[in-house]
Amino acid sequence: MTSEQMAIGGPCVDRRRRDSAGGAQPPVERTSAKRPSLAPLCLAALALIVSFHADPLARAATVPAVIWTAAPIGWRAWSVWRNERRLNIDFLDTLAVAVAVIVGDLLTAAMVVFLVTLGETMRDRTASRSRREIRRLGGLDVATAWVLRHGAVEACDVSALAVGDEVLVHAGEMIPVDGEVVGGDATVDQRALTGESAPVRLAAGDAAWAATPVVEGQLRIRAIRTGADTAAALVARLVETAPVGDTRIQSYAERFADRLVLPTLALAFAACLLTGDHRYLLSVLVVDFGTGVRVAAPITVLAAMIQAARVGIVFRSGSQIERLGAVDTIVFDKTGTLTTGAQEIDQIISYDPRGSVEALIAYAASVESRSRHPIAAAIRAKADSLGASVRPCESIEYEIGRGAVGRVESLEIRVGSEGFMLESRVDLGVSAADCARLDAEGRSRVFIAIDGVLAGLASVRDDIRKDSAATIRRLREHGMREIVLSSGDNEQAVRSAAARLGVDRYFAAASPVDKVDVVQALQREGRFVAMIGDGINDGPALSYANVGIAVKHGAELAHESAGVILADDSLAAVARAIEIARSARKRIHWGQAIVAAWNIQALLLTLTRVVTDPAVTALVSDGSAICAGLYGLSPLVELRRIGRPAAGVANLWIRLGKPRRKGAPTNSN
Repeated sequence: MTSEQMAIGGPCVDRRRRDSAGGAQPPVERTSAKRPSLAPLCLAALALIVSFHADPLARAATVPAVIWTAAPIGWRAWSVWRNERRLNIDFLDTLAVAVAVIVGDLLTAAMVVFLVTLGETMRDRTASRSRREIRRLGGLDVATAWVLRHGAVEACDVSALAVGDEVLVHAGEMIPVDGEVVGGDATVDQRALTGESAPVRLAAGDAAWAATPVVEGQLRIRAIRTGADTAAALVARLVETAPVGDTRIQSYAERFADRLVLPTLALAFAACLLTGDHRYLLSVLVVDFGTGVRVAAPITVLAAMIQAARVGIVFRSGSQIERLGAVDTIVFDKTGTLTTGAQEIDQIISYDPRGSVEALIAYAASVESRSRHPIAAAIRAKADSLGASVRPCESIEYEIGRGAVGRVESLEIRVGSEGFMLESRVDLGVSAADCARLDAEGRSRVFIAIDGVLAGLASVRDDIRKDSAATIRRLREHGMREIVLSSGDNEQAVRSAAARLGVDRYFAAASPVDKVDVVQALQREGRFVAMIGDGINDGPALSYANVGIAVKHGAELAHESAGVILADDSLAAVARAIEIARSARKRIHWGQAIVAAWNIQALLLTLTRVVTDPAVTALVSDGSAICAGLYGLSPLVELRRIGRPAAGVANLWIRLGKPRRKGAPTNSN
């Protein structure tokens, strides 16, 4: 047996030995985050059940339970009054419960408390579920891993893994690191990060990702990123800390509901005084427009975030979901976004008879030695491949997206774009014929000048992503008004890419400021703009856009500036993110329509004396929050799991609360 076979197969045997010896145990999973307590909901339900009982002692025993479960509602009302000197919808709920208890209508009091608590429990349990999903996505539930050290396999805490460690993963286990497969053969379920519908086969040389389980086979993986640095942990961290209750739709609806508090109070007391019936007072007080909004919108946003995270899309906040759903214009960066970003110097042309090509690329690599720009990396890689000697460089100055200048052996070396050279009065006439040829081929180019004189030209190859054209077609199908390409590359290279991709407009040789100008010009035209980029030079435009979207391998500044981050390397995630956002935005609107329609209905039924029992009014009014919450959760409902009866009930909830579109067909079955 080879050493590799021993390394791959060893843990299975070693594991049995250790188990029987009482030593190190195989990897286990930590328990999930603690769920919100169900005690208040259970107590409220018990009070509701007992309130139906005719026995006065049994009914009296429910009073402490009702008061205790209503206390958080009253505390919220007091906090808002103390801090903001205004009455909110919690005040109405608290007053309704207090009046119901005073007049002895425990059924109404228990009904209000139970339904409000049920809605809040749904919201909190959804948040808890999202945290568990994110912990699983981030690989945070894996406690230990098998690692190969000094020729032996041993159990190691995942938090102690380091870059360079070789980790062994078997069927049924979760990969704990981002790394490169160096041995073994297995199929891996990568849906959590890439959205691929079927497991993929990995072998030596392939990339492996943390938080993806091995379905069949076994792998030996060299760690490249561990712990909080893995792609899955980044997604988990961003989603877990994202605020979900900051959508403008929700804020507007909550403010509107709060403004109805005083008119509702006036209407309730007027009806009571005119009729002398306290049931009018109670029935109007329990009409609650605010609870449904406060419950349903966060549930919808959380459901959308979970849905997005499962396919490698991170929304930094609920407002980003709302904004992306309203986008009608997309601005793409080219390099690293619509192209692979794996740039390569495939040709070097020298105009300096005194120096060789190797010396020319060595000078350029010296100036670009500290830059993280993809073209700088390509220049350094070319210098390495030619064996060029890179010399120390002094006084390096960078202009983002344009070029760099520094001194090497007392020579001023300038590397950058055509505009960068012209600004420095470098004569580019000698390169005209070569530039025309490269332009015809759609190639980018980098100029190299020594002491203010053009010394050479480098041709840069950057292939368009395979899924770029398909993504743009899909975005058009979603009704985008315009798709724009804005790039710092030269005119011909950008024109060629624009023609191949079929965008509506393009802007070439765009500096970071120019990209901001493009975004703002579109906004002045009344467009709602999403900017998609990956580089440092895209950061300002990502910040100025209505929604900034950063691709997976982008610069840190791009990730910090963006509101949406694609953890999946596929550009198709852009269209998927828009689909999820539009669906969530629609569900938020429909959820509020459900709440408004049901509460208006409850109020009209009460005032027209069709319904005289406050408990029934509470059921109709606060039940709208439950219905809207269920509708918000619909993307996460797996009908095959809950079965046909439950699916029918869920569909019935949605149909009852969701207004029918005019002219919509009815079901004749």
